Amino acid sequence: EWGPDWVFWLNFLAMKLLASILGDFTKKLAVHTDQVIGGLINATFGNAVEVVVVIQALLANEILIVQA
Repeated sequence: EWGPDWVFWLNFLAMKLLASILGDFTKKLAVHTDQVIGGLINATFGNAVEVVVVIQALLANEILIVQA
């Protein structure tokens, strides 16, 4: 079984990569739209990683993490 340190760092790296991929995607997508739609796309997908973290914290009953 993986220890908690390994689990943390592997999840951290996965979330970092996901944020980077989503950031690149939204920038490329926003280039093909006008300013308003591009801003909405960045605002929506820019928070996707945070939404995943919040959902996982809620499923684990980590209310204090969600409140922070």
